[in-house]
Amino acid sequence: MENLNYIFFEDYKRLDRLCGELYNDSYGITHYIDDMKTKADMGYQYVPNWKYDLNTLVRLRHIRNHLAHSEGSFYENVCTKEDIDWVQSFYDRIMTRSDPLAILYQKLRMKNQKPKPAVNTGQTGRKKNIQKEKELSWMEIVLSVTVILAIVMI
Repeated sequence: MENLNYIFFEDYKRLDRLCGELYNDSYGITHYIDDMKTKADMGYQYVPNWKYDLNTLVRLRHIRNHLAHSEGSFYENVCTKEDIDWVQSFYDRIMTRSDPLAILYQKLRMKNQKPKPAVNTGQTGRKKNIQKEKELSWMEIVLSVTVILAIVMI
């Protein structure tokens, strides 16, 4: 028989480490939750299922805390297969930049980008491409580094 609590706990730690790498601290999921709470007004407006994802993260953090701090909790039926699937799916969503915060940043960036009139700057196509490559946002860089670290760790 599989111990779902153990599998959940290990998958949760994996997700927590990934979030910790994104925020450069040891309270990864808590930091992610706090970030979602501070951006909730925009998140509700721009990201489908923002509230569901936030509430699920909070609920799963409570399950993790119960497992970590309550004696004998691993012998109880604390979590479900669906909880494990959700944690694994959320990990994948962060890795593919389809998690709530990544979607919010993408939508806000698109909203703030206004079409610029075409101006002949005399730059060649190659120079324009180099300039565009330099304009990566800090979040894209952090996520890229995280993906590389995750691949190296596997």
